Amino acid sequence: MEKVELPQELRMIWVTIENKAIYIQAEEDIVVYALNKEQFSTDGFLVFPVDVIGYEYYTVSHSPTLSYTEFALATKYDNTRISILLPNRRDAKPIRVEYQGDTYSNGDWLNITLNAFQAFQCASYDNADLTGSYILSDKPVALFSGNVRTFVSIS
Repeated sequence: MEKVELPQELRMIWVTIENKAIYIQAEEDIVVYALNKEQFSTDGFLVFPVDVIGYEYYTVSHSPTLSYTEFALATKYDNTRISILLPNRRDAKPIRVEYQGDTYSNGDWLNITLNAFQAFQCASYDNADLTGSYILSDKPVALFSGNVRTFVSIS
């Protein structure tokens, strides 16, 4: 087993495209588990090989939201066109996502293009829940979704 620590500067903030994807190569099959830890918050996920990531996803977050929800997408392919349909639930707080000077809300499409090893993060304002955002891509992308500092009761 090998532990690799990465700099905190690789964390994404709010809604942006950045060159922050990480590419791992191995001669044989490996298992990679990632952990993001800070005071009062720990996130973890299993890293999947490129040959099993997909073209179509729905995001999932914990409800009720105590802070903003978010998701991130990453690809290893240039000119990857991605369409994001924000959920249109009438029973939830209105969604507000701001990206490149535009505001997106319930039921809006947000379209982006990523190049190899770029990542896009989308975050909601006003503690709105992005659960059910629909992601459609013309090339394989990895999706990560969740919440910021949400308390999950064990009882």
